[in-house]
Amino acid sequence: DDPREHRIHSERYAVRPETLEACAAARRVVAVGTTSVRALESAASLGRNEGRTTLFIHRPYQWKVVDLLMTNFHLPRTTLLMMIDAFVGERWRVLYREAIEQRYRFLSFGDAMVLERRLSERHAGRVETWGRDGAARTGVAHAARGSYRTPCFMPVGTRGAIKYLSAADYER
Repeated sequence: DDPREHRIHSERYAVRPETLEACAAARRVVAVGTTSVRALESAASLGRNEGRTTLFIHRPYQWKVVDLLMTNFHLPRTTLLMMIDAFVGERWRVLYREAIEQRYRFLSFGDAMVLERRLSERHAGRVETWGRDGAARTGVAHAARGSYRTPCFMPVGTRGAIKYLSAADYER
């Protein structure tokens, strides 16, 4: 079976007009979660700020809004992993290999990752994991614009708190 033939579930979405305007004016747009991606890309693709969408994002999807994505690690053979593949290409395999080797947690209350769509293969990014600080992983993430200390990779939701990484922190 061709997974691209899958009839994806519909999902209700609503994106305020001022949000789309801010996205259009932004240097980069960061979506937190695949549902946010689907809402933003649906609004841009369909020209409607709200409604139901059956947008199935997979290769060779032409991205309209989202530049960076913070999401959990998704299971194989899922439409969510197909979206990740459309977003970063084959680089997801390197990231997932690291996640498996480092025993990251998958699914909704697992570890999260930040993906940058426009990275070249040369700057695919890598993570040096130093260890754990409680449940959070500490280390250094290397990206196209430089390196930054984490704890970006942490069990989201399991401790009831998410540490904030500002745009300035990410730029550094």
